[in-house]
Amino acid sequence: MTKVFKTPFAAQGDRKDVPVETQADGSVSYTQGYGYDYERDQTTDPAAKDIEREKMNALFHDVTEAVGEIQTFGTANWSEGGKPYPIRSLVYYGKRVWQSKIENNNEEPGKGSDWIELKATPDGLFLQKSQNLADVEDKVQSRENLQIYSRTETDNKYVFKSITINNKPLSSNINLTAADVGAWAKNESDNRYLMKAEGGHIEKPITIRNTSGAMLSLIRGEQGGVGGQFIGGYNNDGNRLWWMGSGGNGVRDVALYSDAWGMGVSITQNGINADGNLLERGARVYSPYNPQPSQTAASLASNGWWRDNGTGMIYQWVNGINLPAGSGAYTIVNFPIAFPVGCLVVNVSVIGAASEQIGWSEANNGNVKISKGSGDSLARTASIIVIGK
Repeated sequence: MTKVFKTPFAAQGDRKDVPVETQADGSVSYTQGYGYDYERDQTTDPAAKDIEREKMNALFHDVTEAVGEIQTFGTANWSEGGKPYPIRSLVYYGKRVWQSKIENNNEEPGKGSDWIELKATPDGLFLQKSQNLADVEDKVQSRENLQIYSRTETDNKYVFKSITINNKPLSSNINLTAADVGAWAKNESDNRYLMKAEGGHIEKPITIRNTSGAMLSLIRGEQGGVGGQFIGGYNNDGNRLWWMGSGGNGVRDVALYSDAWGMGVSITQNGINADGNLLERGARVYSPYNPQPSQTAASLASNGWWRDNGTGMIYQWVNGINLPAGSGAYTIVNFPIAFPVGCLVVNVSVIGAASEQIGWSEANNGNVKISKGSGDSLARTASIIVIGK
């Protein structure tokens, strides 16, 4: 009877992993197997190797564990070590069997579209009678292929014949009157609404009032001696608060004006003109002809600074720094202004040649230490440029 490996060989025994790559010392590996050193005479050849018990246990364990997976699940478990998987390879993962749809598959099953779950049928493409079409994966595409509507689509597209309109059933053609749909008949509308002139124009001014007396007035014709169309808003006292209209330049110029604020905007062939400031979400909009106030500040003295108020970056410079004679001599240089956050970098320049490089250290918000090298005993003069925030 064929052995079913429910328990891998040496599951609780001593095991030592066998490496995959060929080993330089000739020891066993999956790539080379047992090499010639294991065939040497143990009594006469010092290069002879013993068959290691722990590695032999590991080899039998690996084989019986892999065979056991296939015997139990029908295929091997998915693992990181098995990547990349070839196309159509089968794995067991998450209590399901999956088949790779692509070559070099590095994806975890169920995390994307590169694996397909094999369901009750070998390829997962057949429907089960017991499911009553519930196992159709793409039901929308299936309905399109059959040219049928879903229940929701049918409910949204059609009405039942039993539905009536004003007690008139929809099982046959019906004749609706204005009263059936809550509309005015033609003669009623003619008596209630303003008639348009021939060509669709309303020749007379129109005034619309609300219950409080405020009104909206639409005027076509003359406004201030200029032909055009105008709409104006008035308060309860009849005083105009704003107007919008067109006039001049062949009725192509358009304006919106607030009588209450005494300013407006006009659009002409020369551009858009505004009487006040232009704002975007409450912030003023600037342009080359309406520049933003300066965002920088500076003191341009010999020892000075420059600050970008937008980013907070500060550049400072100090000239004429005297370093005394003596090897490794240093001096503490105070910045023209203190950095609110701190010093980021210091660049030191030396006037005249120096036998060793002059550097900086111990920089803080207000000063920095400038030092000579241990081999430089002469007095030196230096300058620094400092950057910080």
